[in-house]
Amino acid sequence: MANAYMIGNQAIVQRCLAAKSEWDAKASMIWGAFLKMFIPMLVLFPGLIAIALHPGMEDGDNAFPLLVKELLPAGWGLVGLMFAALLAGLMSSIDSMLNSTATLWTKDIYEKYIRKDATDRHYLIVGRMATIVLLIFGVITSPVSQYFEGIYVAIQTFLSFFQGPVFSVLMLGIFWRGTTQWGGLFGLLGGITVSALLYIFKGYLFEIEDPFLYVSWWSFLAGLVIAIVVSLFTRPHPDERLYGLVYRLPEPKPNTAQVGA
Repeated sequence: MANAYMIGNQAIVQRCLAAKSEWDAKASMIWGAFLKMFIPMLVLFPGLIAIALHPGMEDGDNAFPLLVKELLPAGWGLVGLMFAALLAGLMSSIDSMLNSTATLWTKDIYEKYIRKDATDRHYLIVGRMATIVLLIFGVITSPVSQYFEGIYVAIQTFLSFFQGPVFSVLMLGIFWRGTTQWGGLFGLLGGITVSALLYIFKGYLFEIEDPFLYVSWWSFLAGLVIAIVVSLFTRPHPDERLYGLVYRLPEPKPNTAQVGA
């Protein structure tokens, strides 16, 4: 399921739009995916060190700042540098999510369904307003994280609701030309519903306390099956609309009669 982050995360995919060529976009995605493989080690080792130094620690969110305070030498400025790097990374992730979400709202919903013929400056203002609203919403809903064991568990739990279903629809649309818009819609909604049900009844279905990986996997399979079934009973799109979107779909041949005319 780790591929869902590099393929289905709007904040990641949107960066490829700034690439000079298709090759640069592919190379950047592969390089980013390679670096992401080291994240589990970066997350795991500080936690193991904290457990070894402080076996009775109750709140895992205190592990990293405690290690920074105790292990980094004082008087060298390394503590301040570490927290500056931490805040810089946090701000980078937040502004990427805000930018991508505001772009989705402005381009895919507002411009398409609410106001189609506005100026670029109008859409720019709408995007900025959406960013402010999203930021305020995030601040208001931030206390929800206190109901989880830590911030990491809260983020992974929220992602598990959407990661699997979104990934299933994207993968099916990329590799199967028979996928329809209704199949994708019902696959997405059905997968999210399965995610919610799995989380609600997690105490009866799973043995571990935080089964967000299992929720992502089973919701991925549910979204895949629902999308396939619905697509089989709905009309597929013509190949002319799918060229460039479906993997290895041959380019449509020009109509020889029209060319001769």
